[in-house]
Amino acid sequence: MNRPAFAQFRQCLQNFLIDFTQLGENGKNSSVFLQGVSGYLVGNFLGIQVDMAKFRDTPVGRFQNVKNIRLTWCEPDWFEYVPSDTDAFAYTTSTGLTIRPGRMFFDGGSTPRFSRLFAKFSPWYYTPVALVHDWLAETQACGRPLVNFNQSVAIQQEALKTMMVENEDWKNVFVFNATRWALKSSKGRRLWNLQEDVCPVPISRKKERLKL
Repeated sequence: MNRPAFAQFRQCLQNFLIDFTQLGENGKNSSVFLQGVSGYLVGNFLGIQVDMAKFRDTPVGRFQNVKNIRLTWCEPDWFEYVPSDTDAFAYTTSTGLTIRPGRMFFDGGSTPRFSRLFAKFSPWYYTPVALVHDWLAETQACGRPLVNFNQSVAIQQEALKTMMVENEDWKNVFVFNATRWALKSSKGRRLWNLQEDVCPVPISRKKERLKL
């Protein structure tokens, strides 16, 4: 393990152990996140180079019209996303698939409250990425999937890396790996498979899903 990688891992581990004590009852989708973090830590003990390789080997795509993202406040922590009539926000994957999120209710990235003390773990830090993945989850829940589960994880990771390489200040390999482990957890897959009768999925129902 090289020195920069070890220093990053050590700092993330220290932060995690300190802030874990503050989880209490405040976790939002905490079990999924904790599965991701624990998986990441175990993976690093087994060999951090594997995780670094996953970041390096992930391709990048292209965001369009990020400045046209508009969110309307609905209630604390929840917003409504309505795409622009012209030049709507979109993401094109490395394989050429263009994803244009439609109208949906949105709460940013699904990070538990205790994790927001970590650098770059704000639910709004990677908003364009969260919009892309949440739209894939929305279409799946509404019975009109654009991709399958594994493809959704790959696209989220690709979009996340795309943001990270656009600006060095946005790069955080810990975030990249933790989100991958969380999305691929058993609970992440279970949430993906839940079907809904009302679309866009209402805020009240999305809150219920987060508690499952």
